Amino acid sequence: QKLAELGHERVRVISMPSWELFREQPAAYREEILPKRVHARLSIEAGTTLGWREWVGNRGDVVGLDR
Repeated sequence: QKLAELGHERVRVISMPSWELFREQPAAYREEILPKRVHARLSIEAGTTLGWREWVGNRGDVVGLDR
């Protein structure tokens, strides 16, 4: 809501606690949550960034701790 108040209506924040469960969902649901037409994606992970490229794509970015 705060982003919309600042004029950023086109921002979507999702939580994906389980890649495995998300993969098992119907394709229509996955497309509704992560539309293929959206290329500006950013994942923020408290741990390793390993595996996030699958969800943000080549044009997205990943932030995390890789140590």
